[in-house]
Amino acid sequence: MSRLALALLSVALLGACGKYDDKLEGPEPIPGKNADWLEGGFKNGAGSDDKDDFHVMVSGQSIGHEDVSGNSEYVYVWVLRKFSKDQQPEDKNEDKFNREYVRFALNCGESTLAGIAVERHYRKKQDYTKVENEDDTDDEPTSRKDTAGFQWEFKPAIPGTYQFAFMRQVCDLAAKKASEEKPPKKKKT
Repeated sequence: MSRLALALLSVALLGACGKYDDKLEGPEPIPGKNADWLEGGFKNGAGSDDKDDFHVMVSGQSIGHEDVSGNSEYVYVWVLRKFSKDQQPEDKNEDKFNREYVRFALNCGESTLAGIAVERHYRKKQDYTKVENEDDTDDEPTSRKDTAGFQWEFKPAIPGTYQFAFMRQVCDLAAKKASEEKPPKKKKT
């Protein structure tokens, strides 16, 4: 009888606790088709013939200190790279892609950044130089990789590089957004 009571009690306790992942959110989604993509410029594959040109855009709405991980120490941003030619991933088991959404965590004080998520898409017809939003009906996700926070590898942004200029601009935009969101200070009377 005591075993039956113990079994019923443990079932009741487990049922009252809820599922272990009730309040967990999934990975940060890429910006939707209504994102406010900002011009990031054109980059060439370091002058070599085996790299293709790509166009870089930044989602202005994604710039901020909020992340599903709950860590507000960093500035987060989504970047879209649109390639002029289809890309074959290093992992031959993955499908080709021509659009790459990368989420970065930036430590503005230390001028370091880490790529924390990448989602690759394939679009049959695309103008890789086009900045404005496009119809995404033929935009097929091909792969997604998220890196757990304890595995983020922050690398320094070297002054004088495109990466350093990108980081400085994003950090400045984040600081501006944060100052606009703060309520004005009340004057002491």
